[in-house]
Amino acid sequence: MSENNPFPNESNTGHFWDDSLRELTNDPPGWWRIGFHASWLWCLVYFVLYPAIPTLDGYSKGTMGWTAVGEYKEDLASIDKVRQKWEDKINNPNTTSAMIIADDELRNYTVRSAKVL
Repeated sequence: MSENNPFPNESNTGHFWDDSLRELTNDPPGWWRIGFHASWLWCLVYFVLYPAIPTLDGYSKGTMGWTAVGEYKEDLASIDKVRQKWEDKINNPNTTSAMIIADDELRNYTVRSAKVL
């Protein structure tokens, strides 16, 4: 098929369909090559910085030491710190239901925390 190439000076593969449709061998545009190389470099950097690759004994830890579980625990600790003053009042053995209802701030906290649950 490529022996009958009517366009020898053109960069084509020599494959023709319907007598005029031909397959060219054009290089991809420069912007496409830049994007392609940037994408695999980004993946490589990401795999080094963050836990990303499963291994036989767990996973790669990454150089930044970041994990989603660690971020969750930090957020949970900050929420517990904010809630602590109300939780101390509620967990006090001398606190009764009537005392919680009488205190507007404590009552609002218990109602809102019940909605979360």
